[in-house]
Parts: sequence; C-alpha cells; structure tokens
Amino acid sequence: MSISKKNQSDKLNKNWLSTKALLIIFFCVVGAFVYLLKSKSILPLVIHYWTKQLPQAGVGSPRLVDINNDSIKDIIIGSGFEWSKKDESAVNAIDGKTGEIIWSTIVPESAYGTPFLVDINKDGIMDTTASGRFIDVYMLNGKNGEFLWKLSEKNPEVEFLPCNFNSPTPIPDLDGDGIRDFVLIQGGLANNTNHVRVYNERTGEQIVDRYNKDRIVKAIKTLLDNSTDKTFSLRLCQGDDCEVKEIDRDMFVYYSFDVVLSKLFLNQEGPGGRVYVVSSGSGKVLNHFRVPMNRESWSVPIYFKHNNEHLIIYGSGGERKNGYMQSSNLETGELKWLVESPDKGVLSSPMLHIENDVPKVSVSTMGGAVYQLNAITGDVIWQANIGSEYESYSSVAPIKFKDKSTIDIVAVFSRGVWPKYESASLYILDGQTGKEIFRQKIGFCNGASSPIIADIDGDYLDDIVLITCTTRQPRLLVLGNDLKEIHSEPLDSGGFATPVVDDIDADGYTDIIVPRFHFISRFKVDQLRTQPLSLKWNQYRGVHWNGVLD
Repeated sequence: MSISKKNQSDKLNKNWLSTKALLIIFFCVVGAFVYLLKSKSILPLVIHYWTKQLPQAGVGSPRLVDINNDSIKDIIIGSGFEWSKKDESAVNAIDGKTGEIIWSTIVPESAYGTPFLVDINKDGIMDTTASGRFIDVYMLNGKNGEFLWKLSEKNPEVEFLPCNFNSPTPIPDLDGDGIRDFVLIQGGLANNTNHVRVYNERTGEQIVDRYNKDRIVKAIKTLLDNSTDKTFSLRLCQGDDCEVKEIDRDMFVYYSFDVVLSKLFLNQEGPGGRVYVVSSGSGKVLNHFRVPMNRESWSVPIYFKHNNEHLIIYGSGGERKNGYMQSSNLETGELKWLVESPDKGVLSSPMLHIENDVPKVSVSTMGGAVYQLNAITGDVIWQANIGSEYESYSSVAPIKFKDKSTIDIVAVFSRGVWPKYESASLYILDGQTGKEIFRQKIGFCNGASSPIIADIDGDYLDDIVLITCTTRQPRLLVLGNDLKEIHSEPLDSGGFATPVVDDIDADGYTDIIVPRFHFISRFKVDQLRTQPLSLKWNQYRGVHWNGVLD
C-alpha cells in the first residue's frame, strides 16, 4: 500500500472513531436524560415472584391463610368458567411460597364465591366454604380439601332454589357453638337446572329442558337446520311462568350466545332470591327469607350490628330488570328499608363506613349510578350519575387522600350494555357530595376487577390496585395517592377476580396476589417497609370480609 493511501486510511479510521465516540457520548447523555425524566410508573417497584397456570380457569377472588404450617400464607380460591364442563371447576389451595397446588377439590360448576375461612374441626387449620353456579354450599377441610358437610344434606327439610349461591359474609356466632357463622344469598339461575324450558310454539315440541348452554345451542342449530323460516315462535317458561316470543332467524345466526340469551329472557333468568343464615359448625340453616320484591340477587351483603339488631344490607335486581338496595334483620327477616334502582339492578356489593357517627353505605349500580345511603334509615345522602351508557359489577372501595380527613369513593364502570362492553373506566367521587373528582379510562375491554386500597409505594398513603381488563390487553394497574401511575404490569389473561395485598411471608416486603383466567401470580414490592402494612381494604369486601371499613 502506498504511503498516501495508508495516511488516507488512517485518517478515515480516526474520523470514524471520533464519530463513534461522539455517538456513544450522545446516546449516553440522552439515556441519562430520559432516565431522569422517566415516570415513576416504569420504575421496577413491583417485581414478579411467580406465576402458575391452573388446571381449571380462575374466576373467584382469593383468601389468604397458612395451610401447610410453613409460616407463609397460602391462597384459597375458586375456579371454573360459566358453562364449564365436568371437572373444570374446583376450589384450589395454592402454596403461597411456590405457587404449587396443595390440594384441589372438584365442584359441580364455577366456584366464583369468595371463600369464608373458619376452623370448624378444631385442627388449627382454617376450613373453607365452596359456592358458585351450583345449588349447594360445601364446607371443605382446609388441610386436605375433603368435604366436611354439604348444605343440602344437612337441611333435607329446606327446599332450596334452583339458583347460584354467592359469596358468604361472616357474622357472629348465632347458634352458640363457639364458631362464627355466615350469611349468603341464593339468586340467579344455576347451570343445569330444569327451571327453564323452551317449546316450539308452532309444533308444541319441547326443545330445551334445562338451563344448559350445550342443549340450548343444539336446539337452536336443529331449528335452523330443519326450517327456512325467517322468524321462530318460541314459548319460554321459567318455572310456571311462560311467554311466547318471536325471534328473528338472523339473531340466532349472527349473534353470540350471551346476546341470544339476553333476547330470550328479557327479565331475570331465575326466580327471586333467598337469604340464608347458616351455622358454620353444623351446616344447619338457622334462618332464611325471600329477597324483597321477588328479585334475584348477586350481591354480597354487608353485615353490621345496630341497637342489638343483626343487620345486613345488599343489592338485588338484574342486568335488565330494576332492583333495590335493602336492609333486613338477620334473625327475623324483617325488612328495615328499601331503595329502588330504576331500570336495572344492583349486582355489585356495597361498602359501609362511619363518619361523624353516621354509618354510610356506598354502592354502584347497573344503571350507571353510585348511591350513598344512610345505613340505618336508607335515606339517600347523595346520588352520582355516571351515565346510562355505563354499567357496573365492581364493588366500590374507600380511599383517603393526603391532607383530606374524609373518605372518598373509588368506583369502576364499563361502557356498553350487557353482555358487551367496549371499555372500562375508574372514577373517584367525593365522599361528602358525590361530585366527580377524577376519571380515567383503564382499558378497552369487557370489564375490570373491584379495586382494592393499600400502600404500595411506601409513603403510607392509600393507593389503588386492580386488574384492568377481562379481555384485550389486561394488566395489573397501581395508581398512587396522587392518582399517577405507579405500576402497570401486562398480564397473560384478565378476569373478574379481585387481587389481594398483604405481606404473606412477614419479610417486610409487600406482596400482591393477582388471580385471573387460567393463571395466578405473586408480585413483590421491591421496597422494605419501615412501618406495618395497612390492611383495611386490601382484599374483596375488606380485611374483615364483611363489607365494613373500620
């Protein structure tokens, strides 16, 4: 190589090295600048600990208790979708340390009921209820999942409804056996019951004999295959009540099963609900009474005591039928007060807190409203109208903001009309007036979990935790007390279940248990606490499981 060419090559190499150095410096400076400016939401505050896939699909909200005596709280949770097949629904006990299943007990249908834990066999391990889309309630041995009692077997004299049993609410020991008892509501038609029948009005032929998706789908297919009719005349019977409806062929051909079902049964699908007071120890029904106005109920009651009366407050009604908020005496069934939710019902579960010696009940409705009521009288303190285009299954939660002495209300609503929604939004309402303080769209999806409240970022102020979506880009979302995003974690599936915040191994680091369809995860907050973790509303229905904030 000539000297001139060599000098030219050396010069090019030096220029390239200089340019490369400048680029490295530039990107380092930009990177440092971006790091300094990046939001708190992308800092690794919440870290992944484990994720496990369940043999059954997860739908229930969990409870925590140490089952295997390793000083780490484990997880009891129900599973199984609506319309699940045989052996697809179970109550699972999951090791909090590893995520492995300790035991799993198969139940007839989706066990969406949040468990009530109580030690009835005196072995030092909490036993658990199992309830959901089947016409029975079970008490399972917390140690191994074996059946301790079945409600139907312990009460042969009681004619139970063909309906779901919702989540239990703990109450004091009413039968004097030294064990806490519980109350729960049966309402909303259970799968595989023969309460529903469908006839071809033109031929008189019975084409559906029970509330079963496969049978209904098969009957519709047979109708379509055997006829070219543009409309079908069907006689729909619920119990002894029947009505004839004309259904377009296009409805069967082009719409989903849920939409078809909503057109077939324009009111509630099952008979009116019933409230049961149950002895945990014996499984005996201590009292039962009808839900007022013959309405079904999906609500989980508040329990509280006033003037020596054992009282509950709960909602009723359906997605397409008006409902009520009501209060009843547990021991007598006496109705104390009743407040109507027009047009659509109250499917979510209410929350009670006390301010200035006044017990206040807050609840969201399918009619796009949030009510706050006086728990003793039922008087409406305020009503916030989110909008008739919004509906809510999610329970409200209480939050206290920095430099504010009163409680505000966190609510989640979906935009759309059941069974299809296009987005979910989070609302903050002033607890004194119902005025909207804040709103944020949290996902383009079919719904979100109920929010819970806990200190996640270590500033000893209330933060909001929830699963944002059931479908389409679900995530774990944490908003700080200033309502800015602390953490957003993409999830492999969504769900209706409510997370739990706790320190399950007592190591000073906060844990978040996140259940959802097919999966459950444990996350840890990567920050050592210097004060005890506040647990007032850290899980579904609050730390006492009864819907009451201390």
